[in-house]
Amino acid sequence: MLLDGVCGALGTRNLGVARTAVDCALREHAIIDAGDGYQPLGAAVMEKAIAIRLRELLAGVPGPERNLFSINLPSMITEAIAEFEKRSELQLNAGQRQGVEMALYHPLSVLTGGAGTGKTTVLQVIHRIAERVGVPVLQMALSGRAAQRMREATGRSASTIAAFLREAEQGSVDPESEPLVIIDESSMLDLPLTYSIVRALPVRARLLLVGDPYQLPPIGFGLVFQVLAASPNIPRVELMEVHRQARSSGIPQIACEIRHGVLPPLPAFAGLCPGVSFIDAGDGDVMGHILDVLSEWRGCDDTQVLSMTKRGASGIRNINATLHSMECTAKPKLEGWGFGEGDPIIYLVNDYQKELWNGSSGRIESILSLNGGRSLLCCLDGARKEIPEEDFKNIDLAYAITVHKAQGSQFKRVIVPIVKSRLLDRTLIYTALTRGMEQVVFIGAPDAFDAAVTAPPHSHQRQVGFAI
Repeated sequence: MLLDGVCGALGTRNLGVARTAVDCALREHAIIDAGDGYQPLGAAVMEKAIAIRLRELLAGVPGPERNLFSINLPSMITEAIAEFEKRSELQLNAGQRQGVEMALYHPLSVLTGGAGTGKTTVLQVIHRIAERVGVPVLQMALSGRAAQRMREATGRSASTIAAFLREAEQGSVDPESEPLVIIDESSMLDLPLTYSIVRALPVRARLLLVGDPYQLPPIGFGLVFQVLAASPNIPRVELMEVHRQARSSGIPQIACEIRHGVLPPLPAFAGLCPGVSFIDAGDGDVMGHILDVLSEWRGCDDTQVLSMTKRGASGIRNINATLHSMECTAKPKLEGWGFGEGDPIIYLVNDYQKELWNGSSGRIESILSLNGGRSLLCCLDGARKEIPEEDFKNIDLAYAITVHKAQGSQFKRVIVPIVKSRLLDRTLIYTALTRGMEQVVFIGAPDAFDAAVTAPPHSHQRQVGFAI
């Protein structure tokens, strides 16, 4: 396979030339022999560095042996859980209790679980105990939207990973501090980002990785969380019991079947009602059915179309253009940019000055003109922001967004076009499904849906050298 790829890159069919190129790369240390194949030197170095750092964490906090929390930790956990249950009127199950204990006892641990299994509840209790004994907690996520959800769910501050790395680079993270670092949506971490994180961690930090290994793998190269979640050497708790509040929609049950490659029976769409349904449609008819569903949902807030691609009849560009032209007919539009008042938008980059992040979303409230310049007054992530014209390139319409952009977010109602594509696999369907809280409608080709759910995820084809 490697030789075929080299032949393609060199524009030759001569395998001898390809072998010569591989040998040259080995001599120059551009690649290394990895036993069953070859690996780029940079990837091998990063994987080794991550493994060494995580093994150091597993071995315990350096220096004099001590518990960062308290010698009375068992009683503190019991008291904190009892207090939380009394105030919230929620009862922690055995798995959640184990998750709390694991995160507090071990310097490195992994908390996994599907939609509605109560990972956030575990984090809330951990925060209570950490605050009680004065242990700082740094919680973060890859996207701005996911960090916002962490703030809302736990009632504590949260940042993007990019913001944390920026602070570390500026020297604002004390290398001698002893924080508990919690990273949510860890399945999205690629190899270079994980490498940057472990290098920035204080020496005595504790690390809790939270996520779902059945979601989409990282866009970048490598697999880290997925390997750790399957390793017998890592303290891990998997939450499996779906809570009553989430169970009522039926989404977690369907998600559980899909995450294990089992085809669930999906009923036809029947209007505004909780649950998961499927509309059989050809590629050319998907847009019309999207409009029909949105018409049924008119007046409902927090709806989102999630597509797997940008291009094509069912891609986000066509869906956004169609819905923009329909929704903004009687509203002011911004000539030259394709935006109008009331349009949903998504921010595409991290902007530290504006405190806007890649994935921040909201709506355009009004178009402003002052002294010959134009700007947009928007509500993004719950805050009003003015976006000047030079930053219009950093926003896009968000009637529809890609499933990758939605990872780490949740919406009450979700529409998911299903078309045959090399991108379509079980993790994409599962991730799109679990973005919905009350109702999810799949629209498209049933055979493509069935094949994607029952086939192994594309991420299983990734070969990595990382192990721990």
